[in-house]
Amino acid sequence: MRWKIGSSSNKSELETRGISLLERVLKATPAILIGILLTFFLSRSGVFRQLETYALDTQVRLQGAARDSDVAVVLIDDDDYASLFDSKSPLNHSALEKLINAIAAGKPRVIGIDVDTSSAEFRNLKIPSDGPVLVWARNGSFSNRDNKFHVSNFLGGQQVDAKYGVIVMRLDSDGAIRRYTRVCDTNKGVEQSFPWAVASAYDPNGVGKFPATDERLFIKFAGNNVGSHRLHLTASTVLSLADGPGWQNDSPIKDKVVLLGGAYHSEDEHDTPLGWMLGVEVLAYAVDTELLGGGTKPASKILVTTLGGLVGLLVLLLFQHFKPAQAILICLLTVPVLGALSSLVAFRSMAFWAYFVPIPLAVLTQEIYHHAKDYRMKLIKQLYEGVIGKVEVAPGENKEAVNHPTPEAEPPVSVETNATEAVPPVNVPAKTN
Repeated sequence: MRWKIGSSSNKSELETRGISLLERVLKATPAILIGILLTFFLSRSGVFRQLETYALDTQVRLQGAARDSDVAVVLIDDDDYASLFDSKSPLNHSALEKLINAIAAGKPRVIGIDVDTSSAEFRNLKIPSDGPVLVWARNGSFSNRDNKFHVSNFLGGQQVDAKYGVIVMRLDSDGAIRRYTRVCDTNKGVEQSFPWAVASAYDPNGVGKFPATDERLFIKFAGNNVGSHRLHLTASTVLSLADGPGWQNDSPIKDKVVLLGGAYHSEDEHDTPLGWMLGVEVLAYAVDTELLGGGTKPASKILVTTLGGLVGLLVLLLFQHFKPAQAILICLLTVPVLGALSSLVAFRSMAFWAYFVPIPLAVLTQEIYHHAKDYRMKLIKQLYEGVIGKVEVAPGENKEAVNHPTPEAEPPVSVETNATEAVPPVNVPAKTN
């Protein structure tokens, strides 16, 4: 076991047990800071947004839809447009008023009207004073210059105390709709979005108390692009049922949210993770999302940093407890899983797993680098010792004699004779004549 918190000055102990956890954490601090900066950079650059988009789209396509939705849709299809409104736009205000009264007779709790009523003729439209709550759609276009929505009139611009919400549909980079907001900044000030206004009117004590945020929340798409889990009626069907005896007492739209919208000329169609669908169907999914607790929020920087740091600390603990090769293998297998679990805990979705990976990966890279460096130094040391190591001693030879040999006898020194030394006389025979 190598779970050691404090440091040690004993070199042999450090070589046996490794550095302490505190020393390891301090050593990994630069890597953690690099991981945090990398997380922010990838988040701002849109890389994480692309990854979460693909993950959410996959999740949407795999999950099933709720069996029954509290949101019903009444569509003005091509036949209704021709027979009830004489194929003219803007819609005839008298025919629209009749249709709204027929829906109200079914006693829904809220009616959301996704119809363009900016024309001056809608000033003559009579709004029911009793019955369900009416929420009118107010169209708008986003100005990139002002970075806000410019909203148009509704109900012909008449000054009435009517509830309304702005249609806010900003496209992602691929042209699809995946997000909505609860409020938006407009040229008239901060206004409610249409889905939040409708959901708040239906559940004022629940949805109405959600924080007003302009964050882009993910719509909980599910099922298919026609919303088969919700009730769909055509305008002509509603008008025909409204005269029946059971419509006012036990209609299929009783106590529900009803969204009235157009399905003619295919003008209001949008791309979504489930495929192309009508604008009123997208709004129905957004209202459903609010009634189910609200859309998934974007990743919080503080939460991402905290959970990512905890996963990084776990990486250090693994290196503290296991041998380097074992710790690396375990980390490679567990870091992606821990990222997905962190995303699930924080956002109730595994789509944000990439946000929790950079910090532990930076820590893992730092640990691998230092262990590789230590291993290289160890190999160099072994190679050095192999080259200039101790001399091998032959069997039976005195090791002390080898290490400390006795001086050999000095060779004899020859002494040269002095030239001035006396020389014995030599007899030389006398020369004869």
